[in-house]
Amino acid sequence: MAGIPRLVTAISQLLLTCIFLTRAVATFTLPDRCPVFFKSHSQRECDPITPASFLPASVRSASKIRSKYVVDNIVFADFLGALNVTQSEFFAPWLGTWPDAIDWTAAVVGTHISGAARSISEDLVFLDSDKDSVADWRRISSLVDKYFAQIIAYYFGQDALTIRNEAYDDILWVVLGWLEAVQFVNTHSDLHYTPAGLDRSEATLGITDEILGGYTRTPGQPYHGTIWIPAFSHRARIFWNLASHGWDTKLCNGGMVWNPRLQPYKNAITNELFIAASISMYFHFPGDNNESPFSNRSDKFNPNDPDAKVPSEARDARYLKAAIEGYRWLRNSNMTNDHGLIVDGFHISGYLDENSNNTSCDVRDEMVFSYNQGVILTGQRGLFDATGASSYLTDGHRLIQNVIKATGYSLRLDNPVDDSLKIRPGVLPRWHGLGRLGVMEEYCDASGTCSQDGATFKGIFFHHLTAF
Repeated sequence: MAGIPRLVTAISQLLLTCIFLTRAVATFTLPDRCPVFFKSHSQRECDPITPASFLPASVRSASKIRSKYVVDNIVFADFLGALNVTQSEFFAPWLGTWPDAIDWTAAVVGTHISGAARSISEDLVFLDSDKDSVADWRRISSLVDKYFAQIIAYYFGQDALTIRNEAYDDILWVVLGWLEAVQFVNTHSDLHYTPAGLDRSEATLGITDEILGGYTRTPGQPYHGTIWIPAFSHRARIFWNLASHGWDTKLCNGGMVWNPRLQPYKNAITNELFIAASISMYFHFPGDNNESPFSNRSDKFNPNDPDAKVPSEARDARYLKAAIEGYRWLRNSNMTNDHGLIVDGFHISGYLDENSNNTSCDVRDEMVFSYNQGVILTGQRGLFDATGASSYLTDGHRLIQNVIKATGYSLRLDNPVDDSLKIRPGVLPRWHGLGRLGVMEEYCDASGTCSQDGATFKGIFFHHLTAF
């Protein structure tokens, strides 16, 4: 059972490398006005106060002399190999899931597979190939469709009914997973199926006329996977609505509670997931008029129930509002330690004492996990794109640099802080808070005591690091 999370971590690290080959870093030279709400891509590129760079001066000067990234075929091959092992060894197509995975780690693996498929699609644009060759295109199509077929299988294999009654963080992993699948389908369709000069909707015009013998001929049509977008989106909406019940203002002046069936715990990951899922819903949810699982458009017993609100439109402002409010609470919650790393969360002292009226988050769990430093990056990048406020990017870059430092790596020296040659045999290198010798670790790694949860954390960090 321990094998699948470790392979997921390896895939995520390789995926990070592959994605970095084709995606630009999120720093821009932008015009002087930035709307909060926008529809066109050009309006996104705005922020009058974005710094020229977020990097330390020594690193910034060194980065200027580096050559542009090109596709590394060896890295790409290693990535595909790791992906193939994960799916061939651990995925059961007849069950539509990874049998050794628990509900939330399965949702994470599904997210990684969708992200991997999207990375493959993007990198194929830059790989040397004969685009006009039918044989070459068949190989490319087979490669991508192989993993997309497994994503579809997981849609039916996911135990969606059970997860609805689990903790709010478990529910939110589902939201992010199916929105990642939506992003893959749209990206793949745009890159390989939508003719230049047309958008996704225009690519389908005239197909019916051609089939029926008319004379209107469409130069192409979207990827066949687009028919699954409504199903993926619907599940994301239902699960976001379920999770939104976790937002609570009676305790700690706001924030998401982890599990409604246990003593209140306002932890980092649930709040980070709510922020990331909300801003992702704002950007990637295409709308949904599916009333399932509700028989009527309104719930007469609870007309304000957000679960029963249908239809739900794209770019719904409530998702952006939730992300902004969630981030404001998290940033002001004192959940960051002296090293600039996000700790696990807060309990409330005296909660079970009938003589106590304390409602403040005042008992902090100081444990540091890598995934708590990662999920928030998707939220920060999305909030910057939506609002143009560079403070979100500043916070994200600061956190990333704190993480690098906590692995024992110096950006200034571009080397580990400790000299590996001076470490005595059999003695562990010095622990820096999240790793040693510049290698990220969970605290449980060195002793080999990580649960499936802990073995999954680093892969989550690297998946969300790609947002930057």
